[in-house]
Amino acid sequence: MWKSKLQSIVAQSFIESKYIAINTTAKELEFIRNILLELKIKVQERFPLCIDNNGALLLANNPVFYKRTKHIAV
Repeated sequence: MWKSKLQSIVAQSFIESKYIAINTTAKELEFIRNILLELKIKVQERFPLCIDNNGALLLANNPVFYKRTKHIAV
């Protein structure tokens, strides 16, 4: 899935932009999963999501606020 639109927020760091992308992708995966369930198609409980940024991965797994991530509205 893809779309083009103006940004609603401006990321202040590369980790934040990747974190926003993870969030958007997770929402789309949940949407696709719900459609498949409505169509009575058996789906797995979790979908794999590959992330290429270690900082964003750590922030997604443990969303605590540090000095450099306190500006991210979780």
